[in-house]
Amino acid sequence: MNKSKIISSSYFYIGILIIILVGLELFAADLAYENYGWAESAILFIMILLNAIPIILLYFKKRLISLIILLGLGIIIIPNQLIVAKKLILLKEEAANIVNFAYLKKLKTGNFPDTISDYKFVNPKLKEHFDYSRFIDNSNEDNFQVTYYVGTTHTSHFYTHNNGPNWYYYDD
Repeated sequence: MNKSKIISSSYFYIGILIIILVGLELFAADLAYENYGWAESAILFIMILLNAIPIILLYFKKRLISLIILLGLGIIIIPNQLIVAKKLILLKEEAANIVNFAYLKKLKTGNFPDTISDYKFVNPKLKEHFDYSRFIDNSNEDNFQVTYYVGTTHTSHFYTHNNGPNWYYYDD
């Protein structure tokens, strides 16, 4: 195999690596919105633009430095968001269980529970991420709200009985 074929094939593989990493980085930046809020997501989207630097370096045949920058950006952006996304999945499951717990208590007692102290967490490590409150709404009906956060307390996912079967997200 001659040298020009080796060089052109290495550029092909670096190009594939760029496509994969940028795709994963875009996915991670999108996840950051739900995990941390709009500011973190915006910062990550701006950081993704830095991938232009290794692409320019490739043009000037600086493959090693280009690869280091590409992999460095990927390591900074991707892993944390994937770890926190796993936590988000566990929190969503626990939150659905808490809502179910509240409805079952209402069926048994006629009222939503005042607290969730009787609730047995599937994942007790996540307990600190949740807040539950029972209240009487404007139409004088029994109501409750379950709230949880993922990466920061400045964002919250919440469910309120009187708002129907939908979960909502508040980004502070």
